[in-house]
Amino acid sequence: PPAELAKRREFIREAVRHAWEGYSTKAFGRDSVAPVSGRPVSSGFDMAVTLVDSLDTLWLVDLKDEFRKARDFVADDAFGAKLRKPPASASVFETCIRVLGGLLGAYELSRDPIFVQRAVDIGDEIYKRVDRQTGVVPPSFGGGAGGCPSLAHAGTTQLELLYLSRVSGDRKYAAVARKSCPSVLTLPCASRGRHR
Repeated sequence: PPAELAKRREFIREAVRHAWEGYSTKAFGRDSVAPVSGRPVSSGFDMAVTLVDSLDTLWLVDLKDEFRKARDFVADDAFGAKLRKPPASASVFETCIRVLGGLLGAYELSRDPIFVQRAVDIGDEIYKRVDRQTGVVPPSFGGGAGGCPSLAHAGTTQLELLYLSRVSGDRKYAAVARKSCPSVLTLPCASRGRHR
């Protein structure tokens, strides 16, 4: 029934508002907020991952004022500078799905070009780490050997970078992304069915 759906929709909207207010008042601009202490937490990213990861959700539940506040944070040049210099400890995979994916999702819904600009900022950093032969990324921005890359790593890198090429018009991201899945499938660990 429509009345029940409206009630559920409002319940979900208020749950998102509650979660966002907790983050926004206690840790806005930081990676996350600790659930018990309410303290800001740096998860080794220093890229406001909760904020960026929440953009599409804020849009979808029609919390447009909250979305605009987060958008303005993303638009600030200081945030762009952080994206252009990710910490060596930050996971490339997590950055790809949470930061690059969050920015691209926000662009897809809002069509605000600032999200493409910021996606290019972090996308260029991810691109620099992609192995040109295999299309596989290292575990962190600092490098390191990852052993047998997982299908999740290869797949999400491919998805996000292909879409970044589409919205930015720069084909370099797609060129390296298309190498990842075929490369992973040819590794010795793929034949054993093990992906770590």
